[in-house]
Amino acid sequence: AGSCHSKDPFGKQCEHFHLNCLPSDICIHKHLKIGLAQNHRVDALKDIIDLFESWGEYLYFENSLNEAIYYPVKQTKIPSHFLRTLICQELSTPEKADWQKHQSFDEFLVSYTMTQPLEEYLKTRIRLL
Repeated sequence: AGSCHSKDPFGKQCEHFHLNCLPSDICIHKHLKIGLAQNHRVDALKDIIDLFESWGEYLYFENSLNEAIYYPVKQTKIPSHFLRTLICQELSTPEKADWQKHQSFDEFLVSYTMTQPLEEYLKTRIRLL
């Protein structure tokens, strides 16, 4: 999620963008497609800039099969931490959706260690920004 500026001194750029990497093979596309029928495939993260210019506010999810989809949410009221809630439900850990109540440094370290192989993959996706 984030905000992009299409007309800035240096061209198009995203000023604010959340990209969370999860060490899991879950997929929440089916849940997102139910409530957000309009969606657009994303081949490279840089595509989000043009999609934002056309469609506005969005949610973005990419699963472990590289199925990346941009879901416009301009006309839809999305609850705070919506993606986190769906992901935790899919993982059968709904209690972890509220990060303020569930803060475990040990779990953070385990997750961080598990995401290290993603570093090279992310370099290929982000280099196109």
